[in-house]
Amino acid sequence: MSIKMPEKFKIYFWDVNWENVKKNPEHYSSFIIARLADKGDVEQVKWLKAHYPIKKIIQSVIQVRFVSDKTKNFWKNYGKAV
Repeated sequence: MSIKMPEKFKIYFWDVNWENVKKNPEHYSSFIIARLADKGDVEQVKWLKAHYPIKKIIQSVIQVRFVSDKTKNFWKNYGKAV
């Protein structure tokens, strides 16, 4: 699967090298998913769901330390509802 990161998502990756993330989205998939799920809004969640399986999104969100408990709980519950 070839994933193309929209340039407008750059604002969510202020603390890392955006060019590396953009060029290697498969390598950074867990980080990308966790960051967009935690900091993004409806547009980013729709993009995530279009590009990654729900199971991968939930696993990534739960495993990454920087994700808020609120976001983790949302995705855990979302996984139960799907």
